[in-house]
Amino acid sequence: MMFSRKEMIVLLSALIALIIFVMFYTPKPTYIDQSTVAPSLSLPHPPRHIKTYIIGSPIDLERIPAVNVKDLYFGERNGRTVTYLPEDEQRNVTYKGNEIRFPSFYPDRSELGFYYISTTTPEIIQLIILDTQSGKFKEIYKDDYHFSSWMWNEFDTVTVRRDCGTQCIRAKMFNFKTGKTIAEYFEF
Repeated sequence: MMFSRKEMIVLLSALIALIIFVMFYTPKPTYIDQSTVAPSLSLPHPPRHIKTYIIGSPIDLERIPAVNVKDLYFGERNGRTVTYLPEDEQRNVTYKGNEIRFPSFYPDRSELGFYYISTTTPEIIQLIILDTQSGKFKEIYKDDYHFSSWMWNEFDTVTVRRDCGTQCIRAKMFNFKTGKTIAEYFEF
């Protein structure tokens, strides 16, 4: 099958355009070796169309400078908390070597709250607040497997919920800076 010179030029032009499109405009999977990435990078949120594969060690909140914690954006991947880094990386997030769960910033991002389960005492769930200004961690609540959820409130308070039976939740609101209980009540 023979092509004319004009047809050949058109086919080659189309092939070159296709190669350029595939090289520059198609999202590519990113493979990251986390052990070689410094944990003190500036941390923007990644575009959603990029596929990222997690490789290497997680970020431990104790080892990252507090000033950078405010720049973290959290998500969930396969039931694990991840954070997003430059170059569309994702990394698992830990505290004292244990995975954190349900991280949430106070509205002004001055504190980061999360809970974690220690591998040494798996029956205990601890709610931790990290002051993103000073870098200090404070355990504000400890419970067993009945722990249900927690949330920020206004005026430096949090509410924790604990299962207390069928369709019963016991809630406790307290000031996370002073530890003073403000209210305890049942939700049915």
